Amino acid sequence: MRWTIVPLLLALMGCGQSEQPQAKRPQTAAEKESTAKYQMLTDANRSNDSYVQQLHSGMKVSDGLLTIEGAILPGVTILPANSGWSVSCGINGLSVVFGGGVSGSVDSGSGSVENDAKVELSLVPVSLERCREIAPKIGHEVRAILTVQ
Repeated sequence: MRWTIVPLLLALMGCGQSEQPQAKRPQTAAEKESTAKYQMLTDANRSNDSYVQQLHSGMKVSDGLLTIEGAILPGVTILPANSGWSVSCGINGLSVVFGGGVSGSVDSGSGSVENDAKVELSLVPVSLERCREIAPKIGHEVRAILTVQ
């Protein structure tokens, strides 16, 4: 009995050793772009100018319509250019929220509701000092973009 178990154990110990790890496939252009955007959104040491550039790439105004494009998840939201907006800065990062459309659900005290039209500028916490510096700049920039129409 002992001799029949030894070959079985040896066979089991050797499983998978001869298999070569699969070569990593190169990233597609879309994957590279998503990775770069995510790295930018999680960089706490970005310059103020990079936030402004990102704002311009995330929102456009044309013919009285405001177009918001998602930074990480692809998607487009269209609103009237005169929609209300706010800049949010702090522990949840930095973002500009437009309009009143929301989605999500809360059931038995769990879940979340998010604004549908949002330009995410940072996904990492932003210090109060930095918020006091960058939030007004972003607000002025949003107002300038919306008034140019």
